[in-house]
Parts: sequence; structure tokens; C-alpha cells
Amino acid sequence: MNYQELYKILTACYAIAPKTDVRYYLNGVKFKSDEYGYTIEATDGRRLVQFKSESLIQGAGVDTILDIKHVKLFIDKIKARGYHKTDVNEVFITGIADNKIDFNLGPIDIIDGRYPDCERVIWKDEPTGTKEIGFDARFLADIVKVTKPFISTKYQGIKMEFRDSLSSTRITFDTGIDGLNSIIIILPCRLEGILSNNNN
Repeated sequence: MNYQELYKILTACYAIAPKTDVRYYLNGVKFKSDEYGYTIEATDGRRLVQFKSESLIQGAGVDTILDIKHVKLFIDKIKARGYHKTDVNEVFITGIADNKIDFNLGPIDIIDGRYPDCERVIWKDEPTGTKEIGFDARFLADIVKVTKPFISTKYQGIKMEFRDSLSSTRITFDTGIDGLNSIIIILPCRLEGILSNNNN
């Protein structure tokens, strides 16, 4: 992994991660790196974005939550160095100490908490048809925020898959990064509520 890739991933996660949730452990980005690759994800319980790769990050294996305030500072640091525009600066993890994870570019504060198991809400079976489904329009706008860092042209296609009108919607898109898989999960809202709100 290089810092250009990490910049894009963290920027996408920042768009989804809560900033002041009472569930303090959600105010961050889940960061896991081991001998099988890495997983980086964020959720607020209604929306989820996850990035997975078999590419290895050099240094210690970690499984932690990056504090969202310090994630933003780290994003700004990558941009200030110009690393978001080049792919020659590799990411190294130098260790974890004093409630911080240290990268070769600097530390990020971490949160001591138990992050939700996001794999439980990412359905793996084949999609089925549904006649209609309701969404909070703000969630649809978040899809644009998540995909924007990866856009190299004016067009950014996504694929939406459905099971039924009450199940989460599975969204995938091309990151343009070799071996990096992306997924967005959005929970629908009940159509009855939409209809009653529109009739008032």
C-alpha cells in the first residue's frame, strides 16, 4: 500500500464515519492489517463502507480503531506532503504504543473499544428482484462522497444489488487500485414512511 491509496481510502471512510456518536467506538475507522492483507472500514450503523486487499502493509500486524479526529489530521498531512498525488511513498507501520499507531509518516490516535463485526451485515448471497425500495436521500449523496476520491474521469459507475425492500442494499464500485475491493452497504427506509411524509 502507498500513501496515495491510503489517502483515498481514509477520505472515503471519513465521509461515512460518525464524528460525535454517543457510541464512542463508532467515531473512527476500523483498521486491520495482517499476513493476509488489510481491511479498512467505517460505519454508523445505517451505512457502511469497507475496503479489502490482499496487499500487505509492511510492519506490525494491527487490529484497531483509528480516532476520526486524528484520521482527518492524517489525511491533511498526506495531502500537505503531496503524497496523495504520487504512488512511490510506501506505508509502513512502525508499531502501536501510548494509544497511538505509528506510521512512517506519523502517528494516529486510536480508540479503545470493540468495533461492530461488519461482515455480519454484508450479505454474500445472490441478489433478487424487488419492485421498489426506499432510501434516505442523504445516504445516496454519501455514495458520491465515498466514490469521489477514486474518480479519474467525470463518470463513476456503481453497481447496486438488492434482496428485497427491507434488506440492505449492496453497492460496489471500481477503485482503480489493483486488488482493492470496495463495498458500500446502505439500509433502506420503510416505504410507508415515505408515502405518509409526501402526502402531508
